Amino acid sequence: LRDVVDALAAAHSHGVVHRDIKPDNVMVSRHHALVTDFGVAKALSEATGDEGGITSTGLALGTPIYMAPEQAAADPHTDHRADIYAAGVLAYEMLAGRPPFTGSTAQAVLAAHVTRAPEQITASRASVPPALAALVMRCLEKKPADRWQSADEMLERLESMSTPSGGTEPHVPAVGTGAAPARAVGWRTGYLVLGIALALTAGWLATRGRRSGSGESSASGKTVAVLPFENLGDSADAYFADGITEEIINRLTGIGGLRVIARSSAMQYKGSKKPTRQIGEELGAGYLLEGTVRWDRLPDGTSQVRVSPELIKVSDGTNLWAHGYQAVMSGVFKVQSDIAEQVSTALGVALADTERVALSRKPTDNPEAYDAYLHGKEYFNQGLDEPNTRKALASYEKAVALDPGFAIAQAALSEVHSQMYWFYFDRSAARLAKAKSAADEALRLQPDLPEGHSALGYVYYWGHLDYESALKEFNLALRRQPANSDVLFAIAAVKRRQGKWEEALANFEHAAELDPRSGIDSYNLAETYFLLRRFPEALKYIERTSLLTPDWAFADELKARIRVAQQGDIEGAGRLMHELIGRLGMEQAAPQMGGPYGYTDAYLITRDSALWASLEAVSVTLFRRDSAGYYLLKGDLFHQRHDARKATAYSDSARVALEALVRVHPEEDLFHSRLGLAYAQLGRFPEGIREAKKATELLPLAREAYRGMLNLVNLARIYAMAGEKDQAVDLLQQLLAVPSTITVPRLRVDPTWAPLRGNPKFEALLSGK
Repeated sequence: LRDVVDALAAAHSHGVVHRDIKPDNVMVSRHHALVTDFGVAKALSEATGDEGGITSTGLALGTPIYMAPEQAAADPHTDHRADIYAAGVLAYEMLAGRPPFTGSTAQAVLAAHVTRAPEQITASRASVPPALAALVMRCLEKKPADRWQSADEMLERLESMSTPSGGTEPHVPAVGTGAAPARAVGWRTGYLVLGIALALTAGWLATRGRRSGSGESSASGKTVAVLPFENLGDSADAYFADGITEEIINRLTGIGGLRVIARSSAMQYKGSKKPTRQIGEELGAGYLLEGTVRWDRLPDGTSQVRVSPELIKVSDGTNLWAHGYQAVMSGVFKVQSDIAEQVSTALGVALADTERVALSRKPTDNPEAYDAYLHGKEYFNQGLDEPNTRKALASYEKAVALDPGFAIAQAALSEVHSQMYWFYFDRSAARLAKAKSAADEALRLQPDLPEGHSALGYVYYWGHLDYESALKEFNLALRRQPANSDVLFAIAAVKRRQGKWEEALANFEHAAELDPRSGIDSYNLAETYFLLRRFPEALKYIERTSLLTPDWAFADELKARIRVAQQGDIEGAGRLMHELIGRLGMEQAAPQMGGPYGYTDAYLITRDSALWASLEAVSVTLFRRDSAGYYLLKGDLFHQRHDARKATAYSDSARVALEALVRVHPEEDLFHSRLGLAYAQLGRFPEGIREAKKATELLPLAREAYRGMLNLVNLARIYAMAGEKDQAVDLLQQLLAVPSTITVPRLRVDPTWAPLRGNPKFEALLSGK
């Protein structure tokens, strides 16, 4: 199917489309029913190995089975989208074993194409992956506008389904729960808390999560995935089995000769009944380590742990190594170390002396402290929200209280303190000091502890925006754990903030190879390519994000923004937003929409009366900790709807909230930038410009390539609202010269910039002069 669509894409790129198709045209070969032009037919013959169906004039004509409804109706405006329909018919037949429509006569078949809805593919073949079934069914929409609009678009979606080794079914979280995705993406799910200030920028995601790697090298190399060990004990002990799994992963990441799939990808297979080969292919891993854990509490008060690991070669299912361990709780660390050593031995990877020493370390002699530490990891991995974060904090604090010499727990405690600060659960100097103190203590206890260096890196990164110091610590951590995808991702995020875009992409890609099931990785790659205006790559990764995280609004919203930025296609972007809201519902989607520096794409909502009505009904309670963001959004929307009374009411509520935040946090650029927008929406332009300028002074583009850019976009927007056209255009020219959200196609169609129309400098900018 990929070959067929690829051939269509190649043909369409040369302007090949249907011409003068009539219902009585008859076709010889089913493969060539897709096309009516010799060039397309030739490309398809090369893809399918079929030379039939081409007439002496180079024209291949279709049978009724493959005809699009507009062809059946002899529509003179039939275009290349009939090819998309025919490709869907062929794919349907390939998957279901029969075409979607049949009949005793040609007329009956043609009538069915026009009037009947095809039965879902999965009704005939339940094993067809849902994403692939949806792709094919979209090809078969009756209206051309509802199908894929090009073979390239269809091909991008098809390619995005590919796993590293060529599979077609990414593992995705359940849809429609309304909850934050499981910590398959770690606590980088800061995007689910829209208004938690600085958390809602590219760096908000810079803490965990990856995307699919290239595959072949992954599967053929020494790549290991540690699947969640099955808990054979009480259901309340599931956290313990998960903790054992994660600790084994951490130990394996310190072995230089191994590539280890990240926890966030591997844990998605908890309880999975998929075959070994399929899991290995989806993860791009050549070897799987799986096992069972049972924790027994004996009558005499002691605890006994039984761990039974098994190492399997994916290609043939061979059992390379298995063993049964039984130990008291204090001996569980020796079990973890031995498993890591045995895996390396079985794979022919020699351990360096430093690696052997690191594996042999016993983090604590206090079983109760270790239990508290595992509880902390359980809460930490459940998703980013304040209750879980505070529970993790309490558990880690208990662990270090029970054993102050527990270095890894000190590092974990530091990272949670930093998270509390960065995501505005407690944006105080005291909280940041606690993060630094715990990281310092971890490194005092164990100077070469990678988790300690990583924790200190976050103190510098999140706490001080000291990127050079952060990179130094992250690189020290990576030296000890070369397969740690979290650290690679953090390095990539810092590089992006420094404006070192190619280095950022390289590190994102490297991290992604080790965490192939993470939607967060795909999103970050898509967003980075978007800012670089490399739209084909951005679309590739955003399609993958949609597959991996179907209950996120971020992916489809970014896809809509790409449509506007690349093509100026407001209509297409509007359809994407309509589909998004139809799928998720406004209550789930609204808190994920927009951005911290304003809602410059709000016009995509206001242009759609149905979306506008549903968004108008959304209440502030959905925005949880971000009431200011809610009021800004509503103020912007009513402003664009020319409802001055409501726009003023909401914008003034935003002003009140943001003025209070600026008083408490005068050093925060975000609050000044947002306050500037609130003032501008109220028509208080001098104050709006003052606050937006303050934001650019606090965090200029020279210091921070991402948020510094957003500050400039917001200032340009306020200049435009204020009628300061030359100042706005000067900033837009600067933004067009660097990676940013601004493009010429967007400037042409986005009503945000309509006030600049008629300005000679702006018109010259639009014309490329």
